[in-house]
Amino acid sequence: MWRRQCIVLVVLLAVSACESPTSAPPQPAPPFGSLDAPTPEATVTGPTIEIRGWVLDAADPAPSVALSVDGKPLEATIRRVQRKEVCAARPNVVHCLTAKPGIDVILTTGRLADGRHTINLDAKNSAGSVARIAAHQFVVKKKTCLVLSVGEARGLAHIGAIEALKESDIRPDCVVGNSMGSIIGALYASAPDTDLKMRYQRLLATYKQMSLEEAKRRGAVGALIGGLLTGGIGMVLGGVAGAGTIERLERTRFTAALDTVFEQAMIEDVPVPFATSYQTIEGSGMGPYITARKGRLADAVSCSANNVALFRQDILKAKCLDPGTDRPARTPVDEACKTFQPARIIAVNVTGEPSFSSAQMNCDLKELIVPAANVTMEAMAGEGPEFESAYKVGYDTTKRWLSTAGLR
Repeated sequence: MWRRQCIVLVVLLAVSACESPTSAPPQPAPPFGSLDAPTPEATVTGPTIEIRGWVLDAADPAPSVALSVDGKPLEATIRRVQRKEVCAARPNVVHCLTAKPGIDVILTTGRLADGRHTINLDAKNSAGSVARIAAHQFVVKKKTCLVLSVGEARGLAHIGAIEALKESDIRPDCVVGNSMGSIIGALYASAPDTDLKMRYQRLLATYKQMSLEEAKRRGAVGALIGGLLTGGIGMVLGGVAGAGTIERLERTRFTAALDTVFEQAMIEDVPVPFATSYQTIEGSGMGPYITARKGRLADAVSCSANNVALFRQDILKAKCLDPGTDRPARTPVDEACKTFQPARIIAVNVTGEPSFSSAQMNCDLKELIVPAANVTMEAMAGEGPEFESAYKVGYDTTKRWLSTAGLR
């Protein structure tokens, strides 16, 4: 009896030893994918960031995705798109094409401060399995464009505004200006580290010297009082023109003076990228509207500034004109955004009217309205109380604006 019980016990133990242990049910595989853009350590300068990547799950054709920047969920629409190359590389995921694994998001940089940021891409499938697809760091370094409005003598306030920006260590990455904004903008863009007030005064001195030389060639020194040297700068000529008498510039000579001060620079070669616009004339009608990014700097600036308030000429024979009659061109923020695609625009506007921009403009616009209505044409002389008043209103207004503008 005892022996039979022992045999049964041994058999039971043997059978028990041969049985397989109970296995836990297999866990579902988590989603997988890639964050293609921004790439790790990418530097973003423009108004938007394209976030692009893909997410797949072997069992779930529609895993959810979540994006966050610096730990905060991204408030943007995630567009799902096909990625045929992704599906071709993973034929085992049979639902890949219909699942649209690609993700595409456009994020504006206006809300992001300059510096380093972290973007996370996470995914979750229907079984509750969560995966962090990617965690990339990228750098925001906003490209800032300075836009200077038209305004004739009022535009001299741009000089003070630029000096105030420089004192606050705001150095624009590009400059766009029309009319007087073109003259001051080009003087800055072609020599950004030079005293801008002195640079403008050098332009006038160059024009004066060229006028004296022209008078000598013509034997007309005695006719200076008649206006040969005047033209917006009579006051700088040591009283040659009477007080309060400011005549218009001789445009061909002024263009040559610009070319001398610019040292025959081409637009594409100046230290700070620059653009200006003008309206062309063809026959008896208007030709194409030009935004100049190449060519002789002096020619483009002279065309942009070419209006009857500044220049003495037969306007009917002109080939190009100041574009300021067109409202968007008066403070060309739209043109700056399209031309240079900066993240931010600082617009200095002396026109007395807010700038006009299209609904498509996606640059972060910071507009500074300078109250320059009291600036007179005598300020064009580049010295004296009227000029100093124009400079001061630009400088003081910009200083006050910077204290509350919240530039990041």
